[in-house]
Amino acid sequence: MIVATAGHVDHGKTSLVKQLTGVDTDRLEEEKRRGLSINLGFAYRKVDQQSSIGFIDVPGHKSFINTMISGITGIDIAMLVIAADDGLMPQTLEHLQIISMLRVKQIVIVITKIDVADRGTIDALRCQALALLPQSPIFEVSNKAQGRTSGIKALQEYLDNQARLLEPGNSQGLFRMSIDRAFSLKGIGLLVTGTVAAGSAKVGDSLRLLATSGSSSMVRVRSLNADNQASEEGMAGQRCSFNLVGDFDKKSVGRGDYLSANHCIEPSERFDGRIEIAVDLSFPIKHMMPVKIYLGARRVAAKIFILKTQSEQQNKDARKLIAADTALVQIVLQQALVVCHGDRFLIRDNSESINLGGGTVLVAQAQPWRSGQLMRLESLRAMEQDDPSAVLVKIILETQQPLDFSDFMGNWNMTPKQGDVCLLNSQLQQCSEMIQLNGRKYLVAKLGLEKKKYELCEYLQRLHRDRPMAAGVLAADLADHLKTDINLLFRLALADLVKDNSVFVTNGLLSLAGHRPTLSSQVQQRWFLVSNILRKGGAQVPLLSEIEKQTGLTSQQLSALIIPALKSDNLIQLSQKRYMLCETRDAIKTAITELANDCQCFTVIDAKAQLGLGRGLTIEILEYLDSIQFTRRLGGGRELVC
Repeated sequence: MIVATAGHVDHGKTSLVKQLTGVDTDRLEEEKRRGLSINLGFAYRKVDQQSSIGFIDVPGHKSFINTMISGITGIDIAMLVIAADDGLMPQTLEHLQIISMLRVKQIVIVITKIDVADRGTIDALRCQALALLPQSPIFEVSNKAQGRTSGIKALQEYLDNQARLLEPGNSQGLFRMSIDRAFSLKGIGLLVTGTVAAGSAKVGDSLRLLATSGSSSMVRVRSLNADNQASEEGMAGQRCSFNLVGDFDKKSVGRGDYLSANHCIEPSERFDGRIEIAVDLSFPIKHMMPVKIYLGARRVAAKIFILKTQSEQQNKDARKLIAADTALVQIVLQQALVVCHGDRFLIRDNSESINLGGGTVLVAQAQPWRSGQLMRLESLRAMEQDDPSAVLVKIILETQQPLDFSDFMGNWNMTPKQGDVCLLNSQLQQCSEMIQLNGRKYLVAKLGLEKKKYELCEYLQRLHRDRPMAAGVLAADLADHLKTDINLLFRLALADLVKDNSVFVTNGLLSLAGHRPTLSSQVQQRWFLVSNILRKGGAQVPLLSEIEKQTGLTSQQLSALIIPALKSDNLIQLSQKRYMLCETRDAIKTAITELANDCQCFTVIDAKAQLGLGRGLTIEILEYLDSIQFTRRLGGGRELVC
């Protein structure tokens, strides 16, 4: 269990931790000289074989509020420390506001220095504290008295019991930890510390180190400590230090860097979430207002993109938030952060002097918003639930749109095993189907999928009936005929049909299973007329216009015969306006071969005489033979290609 102090400077936070653990967390010489905490301090208390408590002592001075925020993230209990002789002070209230905005699970009020205040003052302070936090337990401790009279024993017993009752953290997720301290020890090397947010890591594991600069390095865990003890494994909810080795710049590692599993989600430059504005904020937050975002041990410059719902389209003030408002927003970051669904963050003004509000990450890898994306808003609202299976069911049923399950797993920081468990939800299995496309998994609403598959098959069936000679149709032409886009649902429906062998793709053409290009009786009749004309003409290949005249066919009807005949190799294109039968081509080749045997290098005139044709048609034939590399030019004549 992780416990952090919070409160005004010089209210006895460090002294309190020392009494609870025996450890002085003021490590720095400057801290001891000035009598105040400048950096985060850490101490530990062993409860029993299964439980321990890690204490984070955060600085109370206003100048070190950013350090305080990095220490308070990801804790289980906050001890709000109030000195009996001073009472509630500005930093007390600011720290309380911060831990409330970060939704710390439990807050314990500790009134210190009771040995320097009378009973009436202490009782008045208790009333003030209870007015702020009616449900919180209150403990009174002395910084000088010893034993049970100091009040420390009762506080220790309470925290020990809470540690025993605390449920384990999300050790099943992928490992994630925001680094709040980095230092080197002689003979050991680089050590980084933090509170593990999710998952677990073991000695020997390969992890990914993401620097604030944006660089990424592979590191190996040489050794680790969990809750101040050497351990083989560190897991969610524990304070851990990792001894890291690898080919990276050790000196550049510092607070705000991130340690994660190799397959953890990539850093994001924008994420969607819900924010709650501070109840005492005296000015409005405007659309795209510059702010500072605090997440883990990092703070990053950002802008707040306020999402507009359908009911707000006509409201000119819709993109402005005031005190106590709650809204869906997109946070546009100046530097990428590693975030996952459920992460809490704090928002401060650009000068970092005012707490504007807190929020929860809903979609980690968010795309820029465009107007009219109301369906996307429904999906975002569904993300506010804690159960991933319930979220999937809601999105699938309400939007009827495909969902990238690979992205969803990354957003929720799921391992493959957790993803499989999520998919076992009976309601989800009833309403959706999993389809793989280009190496990614997609969940699709069964109703929408079946409808789209039926449309595709129905059109292909109609196409095969009306154009029996056509081998198939291009996907783009199919989408055009169905008056739809080649969107994700279209591609997934097609992929599912191909997987089931209901549809085949041959040379880029789609066709139903079992379809073989055939000629209808009408088409067969027309082809008989055309092929007879071409056969009778022999090498005297007619123009298309001449065939149209003789047969009475239109150019469109003639084209409908020529295209499949070309694909089936029954017809050869001689030039733009002439086509000939394959048998005619073979006869011409034979005649030219005979000519070449008599005259190795022959001219157009020689070929004209041999074929008994006019000069223009002879040149067209010779150019065609050149193009298929049957003949080639040689000086003023031609020869056969050997």
